[in-house]
Amino acid sequence: MWSISLSSGVAILDRVGNFVLTNKAWSRFAPENAADGAENFGVGLNYLEVCSSSSGVGSEIAKDIQVGLAEVLSGIRERFSFEYPCPSPTDSRWFLLQANRLDSATGGAVVLHNDITARKLLESRLQEQEERFRVPLEHSPVVVFNHDRDLRYTWINSPVLAWADQAIWGGLIQRLSVHQRVRH
Repeated sequence: MWSISLSSGVAILDRVGNFVLTNKAWSRFAPENAADGAENFGVGLNYLEVCSSSSGVGSEIAKDIQVGLAEVLSGIRERFSFEYPCPSPTDSRWFLLQANRLDSATGGAVVLHNDITARKLLESRLQEQEERFRVPLEHSPVVVFNHDRDLRYTWINSPVLAWADQAIWGGLIQRLSVHQRVRH
């Protein structure tokens, strides 16, 4: 009996999508997430059939996963990855499913199920911060800019000055200063 000790869920599928082997993390996932029980994702069952029989909130996601896995198992693709929300009864969570075709005469795939919630929460917070600063900047009469180490502009926000557009991005700060003095 093989034992795969990883914190991420790992499953080995045969060429038609039957579970051949799962690790403890994969086996724990279904009962811990309000599924009817571990038998829903256990050895001997077919992952493609589990996906096709899905109904309710996550059924469209399950159908997308089914298509991607079928393409890997049939050899159309070498790998497939899919990020999706997977709320539990107590938390909002996100996962990354990755499937890689097994390079063997019998075919099949290795499927990993990684919790990416921390990354998705950071992305969400970053997007909120960007929005919080973008809106006031767009309506500000103050020129705000970024530049790189070579003093080339990489970003300029200047709604009141017509010359501060993308045409000068990459220009040197000294050149802009001269340009501004000449215009006035």
